[in-house]
Amino acid sequence: MVEESTSSVPVPPMPHEQNLCRTLHWWKVQLGHRLLVDITPALIAEYRDRLNRDKARRRANAMVNRYLVVLSHTFTVGLRE
Repeated sequence: MVEESTSSVPVPPMPHEQNLCRTLHWWKVQLGHRLLVDITPALIAEYRDRLNRDKARRRANAMVNRYLVVLSHTFTVGLRE
């Protein structure tokens, strides 16, 4: 699903599209090795907390929320297709 979402981004990407690609890539690295059935709300909450606690790259609560929105939208699109 992530590959399909990133392949539709035009070249060169606009700044918000670069952020979208970066966010999708982060989720792919974190969850890409798992089956969909193994991705639970508790697991997503764990990764949300990791985003908040990351000392190397401090993210604002609004940015963490955007990460969750992107993941939610990706799952919604995947369910429709």
